[in-house]
Amino acid sequence: MHNKPRIATFDNSLPFHIGTEIRIPTEDKPINWSEFINEPKFEQVYENGTERKYRLNDQRAIEEIHRLLNFQTCPICGNKMKKRKPDFYETILICLHCGFWGGRGSRMDNVHEKIPLRGVLGFYNPLKPLKDMESEYLITHLKKHPEQLPKIGPRKAEKFVIDLLADTLDCEVKLIGGTRDKGVDGYIIKNDNISSIIQVKWRESINGAESVKVIREVAGTLLARGIPSGILISNKDHFSKDAQNDAELISKRELLGLGKMDLTLLDYHNIIDMLEISNTKLTANMKIEDWIKIENAYDEFEGAMMIDKDFVDMFI
Repeated sequence: MHNKPRIATFDNSLPFHIGTEIRIPTEDKPINWSEFINEPKFEQVYENGTERKYRLNDQRAIEEIHRLLNFQTCPICGNKMKKRKPDFYETILICLHCGFWGGRGSRMDNVHEKIPLRGVLGFYNPLKPLKDMESEYLITHLKKHPEQLPKIGPRKAEKFVIDLLADTLDCEVKLIGGTRDKGVDGYIIKNDNISSIIQVKWRESINGAESVKVIREVAGTLLARGIPSGILISNKDHFSKDAQNDAELISKRELLGLGKMDLTLLDYHNIIDMLEISNTKLTANMKIEDWIKIENAYDEFEGAMMIDKDFVDMFI
């Protein structure tokens, strides 16, 4: 993608035999993509000394091709998919929202067969650890795998969340962060003035509630800085009842010299909503050729569908 930020694209593919069956599923029940791609089932089909070859032998992948061709909906984001213009005997569908793709086709010497025997599903692996990725990549990756939010780490999360807020609120947001931030990770700037303080709490687990303790810490920071408005963002599933009550009480106060206080709480579910907004903005103008890098589609269905051990090791 020339002149575009690096985003998480499905730039690799899993090929497999699908057989001659044409199935019309009655229910649009997509594959559990996270479960499948974390542990696809391979079988070894060749060994010669240290050389080993494998094939994907996973009924989930076959079922997904039948569903994909019938309903043409993305298993990751649920959006309607587009057909890539065929240059051979194949049908390949691409989601322009998240980039997922897959389809069915024939190898060149089987083109006269009435039913394509092969399937393919696109996939991607991060090029480096998530904590080292830029926000554009994280947005498209975490939109597909939100359960991996804790893996980006607290330091990277500060910039990532600031970028999400800037997209969501459509405003200028300045990152502060660092070990000496004294309770401030960023500011929202309006008319060259600080209008809100941002504090990010990034935990190792999404499960559970954010405690009332951090609410009181942020309230103290607002008073100390003389800024009445604050946004507290946590990747926890929710804020405790006491935390919510304290935030409501703070937001009802009006202080002399500061005006009305306002403390907004954003949890894991709000982060998911912000991911949707940012991902939509980032990918709004993507075309099929931006998402999928296949020069000749029939190349995806060539060969004996055998996979090298190094390839298989990526999933272990």
